[in-house]
Amino acid sequence: MDPTHITSSYTLRSLDRPPPFIVESPKININTLILLHGTSSSGVPFSKELMEQVDFGLLLPRTKLIFPSGSLRKTTVFGGNLTHAWFDIADFSDRAKGEEQQKEGLRESTEYLGGLIVDNESDDEKLQVFVGGFSQGCALSMLLLLSGELDALMVSERLGGVVGLSGWLPFAKKLSEVITLGDGLEEKRVLVQRWLRRELGLPSLAPRDRTVLPWKKRDVTVFLAHGMNDPKVKVEWGENMRRVLEAVGFKVEWKEYEGMGHVTEPEELLDMTEFIKHQSNLHGRAIQEALVTSPTDSIPNLQ
Repeated sequence: MDPTHITSSYTLRSLDRPPPFIVESPKININTLILLHGTSSSGVPFSKELMEQVDFGLLLPRTKLIFPSGSLRKTTVFGGNLTHAWFDIADFSDRAKGEEQQKEGLRESTEYLGGLIVDNESDDEKLQVFVGGFSQGCALSMLLLLSGELDALMVSERLGGVVGLSGWLPFAKKLSEVITLGDGLEEKRVLVQRWLRRELGLPSLAPRDRTVLPWKKRDVTVFLAHGMNDPKVKVEWGENMRRVLEAVGFKVEWKEYEGMGHVTEPEELLDMTEFIKHQSNLHGRAIQEALVTSPTDSIPNLQ
């Protein structure tokens, strides 16, 4: 796959972020995978970091990769300097600190990411969008899922799955309390959506039955991966995120990696791509193509 920079409607919504870095697929019918960087990175360097470790063209041949960048914003943990961040971080050792100051960035980034997914929606109902990220990018992806923003945009049925690497869940403590107020998964989901949308300043969702209907039609599965030796985002924070997601009914595939810190590693990325393949509607089609392409080429000459 050849990486190319392109500009479309969603790249113009913010003048303080570069356009997403896009790696096109040579295939015609393709899915889309949107991967979000962590606090100290941006789209292009994050894409290079991942693509130097695994061959996405080989592992996910029917997938277009999109690496967007967060807006330039003052980041408290970096002394108030401008960085491409999805929202502010006040303290690496306590992610709950400064949550009030995170709300503006989370709202803006949630709306941007939702628009990015809408712009990459295909007319072919079999084609899906997968979204996820590393560290702060993971945190934003989970809030996008829990906030119901994709329901509001009427694209939740196109979501193939969500992936999170070395991440945590903003407002995890409060969301855990909100969940206890609901009876049953459906009510818990709605309460979480309402609380998040109110706190982030997102418009209220349309009637309740429309809010939950897409999730009834197709359950979304989440892939979460975490290093056991992560010094920046403790594995317990990832486990807390997992519990909240499961409490509102999402299926979670959880992976832990012994000795891994706050980084991405090939084994983790291989597990992630395997997850995407099995969640994809195109998985069966890709297998069929592999079986019918030059079948005699793989048969050794026994003479």
